[in-house]
Amino acid sequence: MSKKEEKFVVPEAHKGQVEAWKKKHGRIKYFTFDGVSLFFKMPSRQQLSAAEAIAQNEDGTFDLTKKTDQLMVDCFLGGDMTREQIDADIEVYTSLVGFCNSKLVEAKNASWGSC
Repeated sequence: MSKKEEKFVVPEAHKGQVEAWKKKHGRIKYFTFDGVSLFFKMPSRQQLSAAEAIAQNEDGTFDLTKKTDQLMVDCFLGGDMTREQIDADIEVYTSLVGFCNSKLVEAKNASWGSC
């Protein structure tokens, strides 16, 4: 699922709802596969921090599924599947683990150095 982001056209069935979400939450991210579209709001810094804290295991390892579960609680808005349907479909859920941990919040391309 590491395809480069392509121009996405919001399906007609979701246009009104997506516009309402944009007004309420600002920028909306999408996840799409096989004609199914799912929509997410951007997490706040506090939500991202909480998700990362939840994902930290006692032994110092990091559990991406725990982070995904928390981001789904905080950021999933809706679409063609419910949370219950997503949780029941391991292929969709596994794909969302990658999306939530690499595409939901992306670092800006930047340059840095000393002057």
